[in-house]
Amino acid sequence: RGLGDVYKRQDAEAYSIEVRKANWMAWEDTDGDYGDFVLEFDATLVEGDAYNAYGCLFRYQGQNNHYELDINGNGSFAIGKDVDNEWSQLVEWIPSTAIKPRGETNHIRLVAQGDTFMVYINDQWVHTFSDTTFASGDVAFVVTAYDDPPGRATFDNVVVWEIAAP
Repeated sequence: RGLGDVYKRQDAEAYSIEVRKANWMAWEDTDGDYGDFVLEFDATLVEGDAYNAYGCLFRYQGQNNHYELDINGNGSFAIGKDVDNEWSQLVEWIPSTAIKPRGETNHIRLVAQGDTFMVYINDQWVHTFSDTTFASGDVAFVVTAYDDPPGRATFDNVVVWEIAAP
């Protein structure tokens, strides 16, 4: 479905989000509610500047309350959170050789257990962080176009399952 500056579609191959406006982001949530979980998905930045980002929102409780994992086409990732419309950068952009560049598919695994979060990209652990702000919420897939839109990413092979607390 198209919304002017954002275009979302499901085709035979994958779900796609395209952002056509500079410094704009769009996401699609899954209508779930997860506490401790493992999320796995394949994502590819298929169009736009390599600086544009894609990834997921997690423990998503609404537009202004969630964590965010971003990956860009230049091979870096970052993690932040939005609490009552106040953004905090939890992990600044970190380059990782685990990340494939724009146009190539990355397999992302996020493990959320209690206040600990582990991020794997292409079966390589890249980061662990802790935060107690959100105990549960939905997951959503996100694309951000920075200075040079459009930014379009595809998302496929999505699996999310809840895990028992330790």
